[in-house]
Amino acid sequence: MKRLLFAFATAGLIITATTAQKVDEAKTAMALSQFKMAKEKIDKAMAVPKESAKAEAYIAKAAIYGTLSVDSSYNAQQVENLINESEAAYKKYIELDPKMTLIKDPLYVNAPVYLYQYFYNDGYKLYQKKDFAKASDYFSKAISSSEFIINNSLAKLTFDTTLYTLAGDAYQRNKDDEKATTYFRALADKKIGGEDYKFLYSFLMAHYFDKSMPDSFNHYRVIGKELYPTSDYFGYTEEDFILDMKDEDAKFKRLDAKMAAEPNNIKLQETYGLVLFDRLNKDGAASQANYNELEQKMTAMLEKSAAASPANAAKDYFYLGNYYLNKAVGINEKIKGVGEEIKAFNAANKPKDPKAKMPPVPKDMLDRRVALYKDYDAEVDKAVPYLSKAAEAYSKIPTLTPIEKQNYKKTADQLILIYGDKKNSSKIPADKMKYESEEKKWSTLYNSIH
Repeated sequence: MKRLLFAFATAGLIITATTAQKVDEAKTAMALSQFKMAKEKIDKAMAVPKESAKAEAYIAKAAIYGTLSVDSSYNAQQVENLINESEAAYKKYIELDPKMTLIKDPLYVNAPVYLYQYFYNDGYKLYQKKDFAKASDYFSKAISSSEFIINNSLAKLTFDTTLYTLAGDAYQRNKDDEKATTYFRALADKKIGGEDYKFLYSFLMAHYFDKSMPDSFNHYRVIGKELYPTSDYFGYTEEDFILDMKDEDAKFKRLDAKMAAEPNNIKLQETYGLVLFDRLNKDGAASQANYNELEQKMTAMLEKSAAASPANAAKDYFYLGNYYLNKAVGINEKIKGVGEEIKAFNAANKPKDPKAKMPPVPKDMLDRRVALYKDYDAEVDKAVPYLSKAAEAYSKIPTLTPIEKQNYKKTADQLILIYGDKKNSSKIPADKMKYESEEKKWSTLYNSIH
């Protein structure tokens, strides 16, 4: 009985050995372009542990399945399955043979080419159907295949700007800017130009600004300026981007962090000063607990920036002058309010007897008005030297931009009004003459600005 069992076992081994397929048989079918037969043989070969342990089995499978993916007898789902199997087999081959000794073998060289073609073509079909999630994945795989082909000289293939653009766009439409950046950056690093690619550099600037990566932000801004010298966008600095932020808390955090890192950055000083200008000019700003501290900070920053150049001085002194004028305007509104209170008091207390005397206006009303006039004059007096310095700085700029010319003229007009008011309210002849002289001087300047 034992001998009989042994005989059966031996027979079984013999049968297995004679029916098992080998990788070489699949290769022979490939060489004859019998790829369906090659698939049958490679599938059977890989069922044998000894054969499936060979790295060549996997590259053979990748090549066979990849070739069959263009066979029209297979439907779309079958083709997708073939490609997925081919891709997995090629990855396994590289894992088993890190030196990739077989990738240029004529039988196997086209395996990654079929992957590239499939993922590119079907990725585009998915893109047209607006399936951006799957399209982006396919384009990514097409790019990986193309890079592998190029790096290993497996076929005549070059960097495909359209493919990288589609990949980046698909990821962006799928709301994955991080991955979109990978492909847009690859294009930008090659300095791809033309109007169709202008968006690359603005996208990367905005992306790296959001990521707080100033070096990368400036890198792509410089390339953008080089390729598109007439575009204003690439003249915008990181400070300009900060100034345009809508979230006030985020804006101040960004400014504080940058100020700590770059304490001598003049452009940053100006940007921060102008952000504070906007904040302090909002309704109710004076009620902030640190209002005076912020005002001092703004003034110091804009004065430091103004000292850097005439262009800075013109703008920064203009803003400082207008800041204090705006405060004076706010105080003037309060003066009008007190005036209305006095008028209402007089109307309510007018004697019925025409010969009777009007009761005196309450002292607290009069005192409030006097104090407000004093505050008003103080704020106007703070504005005057800044406006004068702004006018002087504007006069030193060789060619004024339209907005600089507009602000120059506005500065002169503001000084005309200030000295006109001072002249009219002064009761001292010598002061009247002095204010009148200033009024004429600024009026002459105003008329000379064309």
